[in-house]
Amino acid sequence: MKSRNRRPVAAADGAGRHRLDHTVLTSLLAPIGHSFEVSRERRRLIRSRVRMAAGALFVMTLAWIVVDACTMRWPYWGIVAAERMIAAGAFALLAFGPRALLPAGQFTAVGALVLIPIFFLLGVHSAVDGFSAIGDSVFVSTAYLYAPFLIAVSFSVFPLTALESVILSLPVLALAMLSVASRPELFASPSATLLRLGLIISVAAFASMSQLRLLIGLTEHSVRDRLTGALTRRAGELRLRSEFSRALRRKQPMTVAFIDIDNFKAVNDKFGHVAGDDVLREAAHSIDDILEQSGFLIRWGGEEFVLCMPRADLAAAHRRIEAIGAHGLGERPEGGQVTASLGFAEYSSEGIDDALTLVRVADERMYGAKAAGRNCYLDGSGASACFIRVARPSSFACAGTGARAAGRLRLVVD
Repeated sequence: MKSRNRRPVAAADGAGRHRLDHTVLTSLLAPIGHSFEVSRERRRLIRSRVRMAAGALFVMTLAWIVVDACTMRWPYWGIVAAERMIAAGAFALLAFGPRALLPAGQFTAVGALVLIPIFFLLGVHSAVDGFSAIGDSVFVSTAYLYAPFLIAVSFSVFPLTALESVILSLPVLALAMLSVASRPELFASPSATLLRLGLIISVAAFASMSQLRLLIGLTEHSVRDRLTGALTRRAGELRLRSEFSRALRRKQPMTVAFIDIDNFKAVNDKFGHVAGDDVLREAAHSIDDILEQSGFLIRWGGEEFVLCMPRADLAAAHRRIEAIGAHGLGERPEGGQVTASLGFAEYSSEGIDDALTLVRVADERMYGAKAAGRNCYLDGSGASACFIRVARPSSFACAGTGARAAGRLRLVVD
């Protein structure tokens, strides 16, 4: 049997290396094409780091009032102190406020963290005559005028795409140009200063992309079944619940199919587990070839898979299963085609209000398909239809449904 040893886009191969293909490159350049699991983990990581950074900036912003009081003339340091307290309050909301106050999107969360110091520095610039009232302290002057560099360096803390880093850098560059224009005597070469800032932004962006690349690889490695490339059961249940909640909110259909490879134990018993692994791998890859972006496959356990098809009613789900059946699931070691028994369930038409209940109902119908003779699928109507057209006589040649499946696959619609 020919076996295609493909791996998911960012999954690790047997040597522990990661394949950087076009899809991964695109996901590093712009926030598109990220899987549900990568997006969820990136959001969690960025929001956590934003809260940590905001907490540190809250303390530093208030503590610096003492430095301002020692280096600025009154009433300038009083004005700056008031602006610092406002900025510290904004940092406190990000760090210690209810999580609902933190912007939901990962990019907007980082943007909020970056914009607070930028607006603070703009306020200082307008309040103290373009930084001229900061005083004669070189240390303090440098701290204010080189603040854009510190902001740019902070980008490297977050797993960002190249596009997100570029967008975040634009207000930083504008602030740097304002700093250079307000106190050019503090910069040996204004153009060289801006060039250095651009270099720092580039390095920080590369560091952010490297973090994102590592995050994609580790996340995909942890949520994918190493043998088949399907989602693991744990990761699959999380995604099922998320897709089910979205379908409920948007009042969209969602169908799951519970798939069990027919007579799989006989393959392991007669030909060994290596041959059994080849059968599972080929079957999963065959499903994935047809499924593409219209759903996702979960290895539920052993030779059992759950196929989730968001935004698909029963008619659409049957069309996809027909396409998979026409494509086939590969060959058995003794010859003949791999077949499977399937059960369908669609939540909206059956009044199901829980994702795992939806899977359980599909599982029960899969056993009904087994009882009907294997190599067929059942939905809520109780009718069965042939799954895979078997080219030679076989004990799995759509038993009980072969006459109805002759010439074409029969659609079963609830």
